[in-house]
Amino acid sequence: MSYEFHNSLVDVVVVVGVDSETGLKFMPSPSQESDDVFNSEYNVRLLAVISDKSARYPASTESRDYTYPPSELRVKQYKRNTLSRRATIKAAYYGQSEEESVEEYNIPTLCFPDGAYLYTNPPSEKAHSFVLTHITGDRKYATCLTYYQTFVAEMVKEEVYKIEPERFSADLTTLQQAQFRCFIPTCVVLVSKYPYFEVMKDCLSCVVSKLKAKSLEFKTVLQEFALTVTRVPVPPYGPLNVVHYNIHTHAHMHARTYIYVTCETEP
Repeated sequence: MSYEFHNSLVDVVVVVGVDSETGLKFMPSPSQESDDVFNSEYNVRLLAVISDKSARYPASTESRDYTYPPSELRVKQYKRNTLSRRATIKAAYYGQSEEESVEEYNIPTLCFPDGAYLYTNPPSEKAHSFVLTHITGDRKYATCLTYYQTFVAEMVKEEVYKIEPERFSADLTTLQQAQFRCFIPTCVVLVSKYPYFEVMKDCLSCVVSKLKAKSLEFKTVLQEFALTVTRVPVPPYGPLNVVHYNIHTHAHMHARTYIYVTCETEP
């Protein structure tokens, strides 16, 4: 018996951008302006992929957080062992089942369709949506919100820069003339089976506000958010009909109200 959340609001939370571990790696450009870092495109990475089962950080030295989800929230699946003479049931942690994969969709390119660039001043936050179509024809709907963080960058070698959040810029060298301040975009993406784009935008606005206010707790805030949205159920397809029944129970001399929610099937 499987306890997967087939009708959860969100399947996976994805973060795309760069951070202190990835650094900045600019793409080679034949143009004359290639020396201007603010006019040069750089490579972005998948920074986080979090579902209700696992928290992965593909660009980090610690690519997975094995403490997620918390032990008290780990649902068990039961698998039948067919190798023994007697059919036995073995328990396996929910996190050991098939994980949500997003690498095949090339989400970083869809988050930055015009390329990723540095900014001298922070632009306004912006949101956009796109549809992910699997080779099997299955569709998923993604909503992306881009916000900007302040970093201090320093060249390590040609087209490669070390970056640190501005509050940690002392970790760089003392060669102040080799450093420059910039605003770098980060995209938070919600992937869902349902095209609830406006709901997704509201959820993203909430988590981005927290990420900006608690930037030191980036992973904690993101994982708490992912645990919530990947376990929130959505109503089934079709119009909902709410029916109230008042049933009088003579034994207790009071009325009980029962509410039944029925739903038409998907057309």
